[in-house]
Amino acid sequence: EMVISTVTVLQGVAACVEAFSSEGDGVLYNTPSYPPFLDLPSLSNRRSVEWPLTRSENGWRYDLELLEEILKKDSGIRILLLCNPHNPTGVVLKEEELNQIVSISRKYDLILISDEIHSDFIYAESRHIPTLTIEGADEITISVTSGAKSFALAGLRCAVAIPGNQLLKEKLLSVPKFLLGGSNRMGCEATIASWETGSSWMADIIEILENRRKYLKSKLENEISEAKMFLPESTFLAWIDLSEFDLGENPAKSLREKTGVACGNGPDFGAGGQGHIRLTFGTSESLLDEIIERIIEGLT
Repeated sequence: EMVISTVTVLQGVAACVEAFSSEGDGVLYNTPSYPPFLDLPSLSNRRSVEWPLTRSENGWRYDLELLEEILKKDSGIRILLLCNPHNPTGVVLKEEELNQIVSISRKYDLILISDEIHSDFIYAESRHIPTLTIEGADEITISVTSGAKSFALAGLRCAVAIPGNQLLKEKLLSVPKFLLGGSNRMGCEATIASWETGSSWMADIIEILENRRKYLKSKLENEISEAKMFLPESTFLAWIDLSEFDLGENPAKSLREKTGVACGNGPDFGAGGQGHIRLTFGTSESLLDEIIERIIEGLT
């Protein structure tokens, strides 16, 4: 009874920003970031505030001390937009990290919007913790998700927003219907069927992607060690640092011109994206092989 249907996760997030903040308020999000999140605050006359992920030799992580520093300096931040699992890095928040994020968000009176669209794509070493299962999260959290990624249903236009309590639900439903949108019937039926009966199929997909991500990382390390890739904990996306190859301000365009391989352009993901590309490994073994060989040939 707490589920609200919407057209896409992005529209659900936009509706939450509209409902729970005012013009001029700050919307805090991680960088690098899914590109539409970079534009969303300004399109709603809100302020974009960045919370950069930190990179070490072990990969990307959330800097919780930095989160509190940002909030101490800017009392006008009203919303924390969390993408967990994270796009584009594939990082999955640990339970302890989520507990701290919820605690800090409550301390600074934030509304927490939790985009969990990639939560089905979790590999063996990680575990997805739904934000709403964290103690106290129900007071401040709206989770938004969809079967679009897991079951290739994007064209059927169905997503859900799940407020943590009745007051949050009423506030979200105060957004005009034409802004909130709504799922179509076919999309709803397909999503329900997928979530109810698709677990074994999804397990098979995870096994395939598990092998693909390891294969991609191994080939890059062995053939072009200058290309840096951390093993993603989730998603079917590889976030690859090609800074050593001097591909210019648009590494994806340069790579496409050299190899014919199309991928996401790192700088489009904001701070932390310079020199990077985002490459999907959610494809057939033969096509992934061709992609890898083209990249190796083009960069060596």
